[in-house]
Amino acid sequence: NGKRRKLTFRCVELHRSTRNGGLPEKEHYDRGSVVTVDVRLSPEGAFSGGEFRTVEADGSVKGHGASFAQPGNAMAFASHKRHHVAPVETGERFVLVAEFWTGEARVCGHRCTQRRGLCDAMLVRADEAQAVATDCFFALLDA
Repeated sequence: NGKRRKLTFRCVELHRSTRNGGLPEKEHYDRGSVVTVDVRLSPEGAFSGGEFRTVEADGSVKGHGASFAQPGNAMAFASHKRHHVAPVETGERFVLVAEFWTGEARVCGHRCTQRRGLCDAMLVRADEAQAVATDCFFALLDA
């Protein structure tokens, strides 16, 4: 119908992987979300392995190590795209993952599936979460 829907935060997660950690399921995708954004937080040289990979339409696997090598590098992709992370060989890999969807913005302590109304797992109000996120963002810029 040509009507565009507003995207809102579904969840924001900090992913920490250490030796042998990763996301090995090659068929994994972010069900229920529309867009996923991954932001590398680890300093350069903080880990080895742990390459982010996507499964392409022809079934081939594409590694994104070079485009995700520096802290602050980000990747946005359609949430239905299959993706996985190779095992971390050494060190610690930190990535901030934000998923957006067409439901109401969520601040509950899980990957919510309830698109509208109050969630039983809600930790804070959305306006409080936005204020905290904004303060954290500007604190990072000042660091």
